[in-house]
Amino acid sequence: MANKCTLDIELDSSVKNNKFFNKISKVSLEKMDIFKYGILNEAVPKKITERDFEYLESKIPFLYGLYEDFIELDKQRIVNLSEEENSKRISETIGVGVGLLYATQLLDVNPNIIKRIAPSEKGKYLDFKISKNNREYEFETKGTINHSKKSTLLKDIAEKKKNSKTKATKCGIITLANKERNKKPSKLVVSDDWDENTENIEIEIKDYFAYYEFYLSFMLDSTYYNRMHKKIEKNNITKNMIYTKRIPHFYSYKGRRYIGQYFDKRLILDLIAQFYHLDITMELLYKRMTDEFGKKQIFMGIDSKIISYLNAGNTEDIKYYSGEKVFEDKEERSLMLDSDGIIIVSSDGLDKQFNDNFTEIEVKARLQYVLNSIKNEPHECGAPCRSKEKEGEPCQKLTFREHCHFHRDE
Repeated sequence: MANKCTLDIELDSSVKNNKFFNKISKVSLEKMDIFKYGILNEAVPKKITERDFEYLESKIPFLYGLYEDFIELDKQRIVNLSEEENSKRISETIGVGVGLLYATQLLDVNPNIIKRIAPSEKGKYLDFKISKNNREYEFETKGTINHSKKSTLLKDIAEKKKNSKTKATKCGIITLANKERNKKPSKLVVSDDWDENTENIEIEIKDYFAYYEFYLSFMLDSTYYNRMHKKIEKNNITKNMIYTKRIPHFYSYKGRRYIGQYFDKRLILDLIAQFYHLDITMELLYKRMTDEFGKKQIFMGIDSKIISYLNAGNTEDIKYYSGEKVFEDKEERSLMLDSDGIIIVSSDGLDKQFNDNFTEIEVKARLQYVLNSIKNEPHECGAPCRSKEKEGEPCQKLTFREHCHFHRDE
C-alpha cells in the first residue's frame, strides 16, 4: 500500500453553503501525518518522576508501533488493520491526526498554535482550539471505521458545541476510515455552523510553550520538565525555562540541528514484561529483546532555533517561523519534518546518525535503568558532591539511573 492518500471532504448541511469551507474539497496526507498530529491526543503530564519509564521510554515507540503496524493508506482510503482492543484507539488517533491536519490547512496556520482544550468539570467540551487573526476556533475531532455511526457522531458534536460556554467559533471533523474489507473511499465529514461571534484572542509566548511542552515532556530531564511545567501552568513565563543541557541528543538534517530524544522498541515496558523474570540479567534481556524485535528506533526533536526563541521569549520570531515540510521514505530511514520545526525519524539500524548518537551501549544502559526500577533497586549516585558541606564526597542520593538529576549533565 501507499504512504499517502487523498480524502474527499463531505460538508454537512450546516456548512455546505459556507464559502470558507468550500475553498477546500479534498485533504491530502502522508501516513506520518497521522502519527505526528495524532499523538497530540495524549495528555500533557503535570509531573514526571525519574522512574516513569512507561512514559519516558515506552509511550512514543508504543504509539509509533500502533501507527506503523495497524494503519495503512491506499490512494483514497485510510485502513485500520486492528481487529483487537486497540481498534478504537487507532480510529481515535486517525480522527485526531487527520482532523488537526485539515484544521491547519483550513485556517492556513502553522500547527504550533494548536492547543488542547482543558477538561471541563461541567458538561461536554471540544478537543482543540486554534487562534488566528485575534480569533479563536474550536475543533472536535472524531474517527471511526463504522460509517453508519456518522449521524450519531454529528449529534454528539452538536451537543458538545451547545454545552460549550466559550465564544469561540466551533467546528466538528469526523474521519470515516475503513477496515480492510471495506473498499469504499474513506472521507472527512465537516459539520456545525460557523458562528462569527467570537472573542478577540492574542497569541502570546505561553501559547507556543503550551504546544511545544508536549514534545519537550519526552526530551527534557524529568526534574527540569516539572519545573518548566509549573511555570507554564502558573503563566509565569521567564527566560531560559528550557534547560538545554538536559536534552541529551540531536539529529542533523539539511544543515539544521534538531535537539530531542531517541527511542527504541526494546525499551517498551509491556514487551520487556514478556521476557522478564526475577533472575534475568540485563545482558540476557538485551539479547532476547534484540533477537525478537531487532533495532526499531525513533528520533523526535525540535529545531534548535525554536528552543532559542522560546528561551528568549521571542514571540515574533516563533510567529513567523515556517520550516520546510518534508517527507522521506528511504531504505535507511523514514523522516517527517513539519513547518512547526518538529522532526520525526525512524530507522531499523541503517541510519548512521542513529548508530553514532544512540549506540547499543546507551540502549543497554537504559535497559538496566528499567530493570532497576522494575526490581525496585535504586543505588547511590556516587558522583562527587558540589555542595560546600560535602564537596568531593560521593553523592548519596538514590537513583535508578547512573546518576541523580544533580549530576546527570556532568
